[in-house]
Amino acid sequence: MARYRFGVFEADEASGELTRSGRRVHLAPQPFRALLVLVERAGAVVTHDELRRALWGEDTFVEFGQGIRFTIGRVRAALGDDPRASRFVETVPARGYRFVAPVSRVAEPASPTGPEPVAPAAAPPAAPPRPPRPAVSRAALLAALLLLGLLQARSRPWAVPYRGSPLAHEAFVRGQELAGAGRRRESLVEFRRAARLDPTYAEAHFAVASVYVDLAEAGELAPVEAFPIARAEAQRALQLEDVADTHMVLASERFMFAWDWEAARREYQRATALAPDSAGAYTGYARLLSAAGEHDAALSAIDRAEALSPSCDLILMESGWVRYRARRYAEAVRKFERAAELGPPHFMDAVSWQKENRFRILLVHQLMNDGRAAARDVDEIVRLSGSPLEVRATLQALPPEEAVRRVLRTSLVYLARAAEHRYIPPVRFAEVHAALGQDDEAVSWLARAAAERAPTFAYSVRDPVFDRLRARPEFVALLARLAG
Repeated sequence: MARYRFGVFEADEASGELTRSGRRVHLAPQPFRALLVLVERAGAVVTHDELRRALWGEDTFVEFGQGIRFTIGRVRAALGDDPRASRFVETVPARGYRFVAPVSRVAEPASPTGPEPVAPAAAPPAAPPRPPRPAVSRAALLAALLLLGLLQARSRPWAVPYRGSPLAHEAFVRGQELAGAGRRRESLVEFRRAARLDPTYAEAHFAVASVYVDLAEAGELAPVEAFPIARAEAQRALQLEDVADTHMVLASERFMFAWDWEAARREYQRATALAPDSAGAYTGYARLLSAAGEHDAALSAIDRAEALSPSCDLILMESGWVRYRARRYAEAVRKFERAAELGPPHFMDAVSWQKENRFRILLVHQLMNDGRAAARDVDEIVRLSGSPLEVRATLQALPPEEAVRRVLRTSLVYLARAAEHRYIPPVRFAEVHAALGQDDEAVSWLARAAAERAPTFAYSVRDPVFDRLRARPEFVALLARLAG
């Protein structure tokens, strides 16, 4: 008998129990069996027929299609999973289901008569605290919401089912699988092949557009090269099929690259009208409204997104950002903390996700002038970074303001080193310099972000960490460029 761990959940085959953070989650025997079948083959498609045999056997004759859908619905309810933005159970239309979260098999406890436990090694010499690793930029986190729409394009309830070339559809499916595995450039080859095989394949054009936006946000392609292609492909898709996802791609291009916010607003409004149950559409719209300073409207939109997908960690993080920009700091902290509890997203490890949220909470507490809370944040960041106890003790002995400054300065060093190997958005440097009171450096990095048309620039200038810069002529000039 085996035990499997995925996220905060464990499934114990021997007891037939599902637990979340050690607390039992009610799940009837048949849905639990379906869950085991899926986690045992995580990453692979489990067909409808394989589920039928696992749940009812060979000799039972029932209308199992509806039964399977009901059973999977119970599994999703127990996991708090949303089929529109699956973190655990993904629908593979016409085939079956795939468990998409990382799964590990939990080792059984050692026997009492087994070997004696090994004493822990002596603590290493004290070392500088390691800052939160910027393994995934804020742009990449937000781009993931758009990618979720791409991965589920086949199951969009508002889309017209594809009835064209089988070869084109096969290429499209391969593209989805590659995109889902993070192989975005390779996915473009398949999506473009699908569009060549069938120029009327709207979803293929949409997929090309979506991946180009994702590559630009991740810093893998220059925005000036990627976004025009994304716009052209999205317009081709809309000529063939008027669906919400494609309007979201156009909204992203208008918002983050063209800086035409009124056009972006119209695209988001069209997306929410076409798909009133799309959490992703409301999340994108909330980000635009928040960046524009329309905080009440932004809060309404992000609350709608949360209601539609209450278990999505990325939406909760965005909810924290919306509240942060609205200067509703206590609410923002609660949202970031809740996002940290629910995560991580499937593309990020748990420690990096915890540090990403805790670092944001640290900046919020600094803006609130809550030194005691900021000091706790510093201690948690250093603990998550794996620093020795001596380092934690040294920081704990410092005045909170100095402890925060040390972590921020070390973060700048790490960002500079990381930037030698991967893209770090200029805004990331700007916000740390601003938090340190280094205004000239912060403005310089923001100017660089504007010159590059970095996607993060459009929705970062409203951040409270830059409030002290707003009267500076250079900052006013940057806002004027953004306003066109």
